[in-house]
Amino acid sequence: MTLARISRQALLVAPVRLALALAGLAASLLVGESRTPALLAFAIGTFGMAFAVVADRRGGIFAPRSDPEPAPDDASFESPGELVRHAVLPSTVGVSVLAAIAFAAGQNGLGALLSGALGGMGLAALAYGSVLAWQERADGSALYLDRRGGRLYTGARR
Repeated sequence: MTLARISRQALLVAPVRLALALAGLAASLLVGESRTPALLAFAIGTFGMAFAVVADRRGGIFAPRSDPEPAPDDASFESPGELVRHAVLPSTVGVSVLAAIAFAAGQNGLGALLSGALGGMGLAALAYGSVLAWQERADGSALYLDRRGGRLYTGARR
């Protein structure tokens, strides 16, 4: 069984998403969108997506769906690269591709909005990862996910 440390994944993917968001905003400003509409679209995308992710009625990112069990002694753990790969597919890559298509089609405002959505995803990941890391530090243990079974485990921080 391979486990993913949830806080580490969130904190690793946050800067990737934020960097892509800022690159998209820069692209929107460079390809001719006037400053105010581009910044407004980016802000709407950022705060709209951050709110949608945090306020998800299915439980949101702050509400685990089950109580964690102790991690098995023979469990292996995903590397940082694996954590990022799982975190960016399909959401981050999909939104980035849609933003690139919008820019290619001359829809710079839509590209800025989608870039803002990436920023909102990055802010939500940063908030979630920070809260979870703080909680792990206080508890002296970490929260892990088994992707195959969707079960949560707790164990020593690695």
